Amino acid sequence: MKPKSHIFRFILLVLLAAMPVFIVVGVYAYLDPFRVIHNHGQYYLPDLSVRFATNRSYISTDNFNRNYSRYHYDSFIFGSSKSLYYRAADWQRHLPKGASIYHFDASNETLEGILLKMRYINSKGLRIKNALLVIDEDLLNSHPIYSITYAPDPHLTPECDAFRFHQLFFDAFRNSEFFTSYIGAFTDNYQKLIEKGFVTTDVPHLNIKTNEEFYPHQDSLIAYAPSQYYTASRIASFSHKRPIYVHYVTITGTALQTLKDIKSILDANSTNFIIIIPPIYHSEPLNFFDVQSLSSIFGSDKVFDFSGCTRISNDMHNFYDSGSHAIPSVCKFFMDSAYKAPQHQAF
Repeated sequence: MKPKSHIFRFILLVLLAAMPVFIVVGVYAYLDPFRVIHNHGQYYLPDLSVRFATNRSYISTDNFNRNYSRYHYDSFIFGSSKSLYYRAADWQRHLPKGASIYHFDASNETLEGILLKMRYINSKGLRIKNALLVIDEDLLNSHPIYSITYAPDPHLTPECDAFRFHQLFFDAFRNSEFFTSYIGAFTDNYQKLIEKGFVTTDVPHLNIKTNEEFYPHQDSLIAYAPSQYYTASRIASFSHKRPIYVHYVTITGTALQTLKDIKSILDANSTNFIIIIPPIYHSEPLNFFDVQSLSSIFGSDKVFDFSGCTRISNDMHNFYDSGSHAIPSVCKFFMDSAYKAPQHQAF
């Protein structure tokens, strides 16, 4: 009996020692502050002036999985966060009646990410009838970044490491500064969390059907009280103007093959598509040879280059934040130009 008693005592001690770990894991799983465990349907906590850092790639795929059988999506917008403001309603004007649009974007999107999303859509038995691809130099150069905001979504391919993905969020949660100040988000004492990148004050409204994010307050300020949006501090973020030079060639090797694979999927789906190359505030154009490569692969009638210094890109009022994301009215202008629709606003 004594050996069994020792074994029982040893097991009890191990369980007691592991109890704190079980408690932390249990609390994390219950709270799910980063919205990557439970099937929420609502990815941003309501009634908070901040939101915890989220993974846009995960949200896009999870929301798609929840809704594709209901809405039968057949038209998709692909790209990084720069594609977010190409509004479904504005694109709808150029598509056949009844087209069902979904924003399938990701933060720090990559060419491989777009390819995986297209394959994933087809794997669900859906056809990509229409596509809008927003491709810029950042996307062409992007590679997977393993952080809570940018990590690739493990839904998209068996090769993605689901354990590594969720470990990133659990590690962030058990960070002592996050764990001890979690309650701050509910008491308006969240400055430390903002400084560490765990939360942000940008709380969007999410259209579950189209997966679009809207920021009504800042859009209202831009439209009706621009001086309140383009404050001195925000203007300062635009003040660093990038030097004008031609980019090095980006489309080579793996990028070239991935683009060809994307084109093959578009061909297999008989997709009606266009590619828009957006500008960045007061920045240089995409390399001429990269534009030529895109035109060679996809067709010159499908590629529309708005990059470089123009009257649009040189005006900070056409952008959010520090000039990376064009506002919706500018994105609409690009789409209308690409589809040769009548122009309703002069720039």
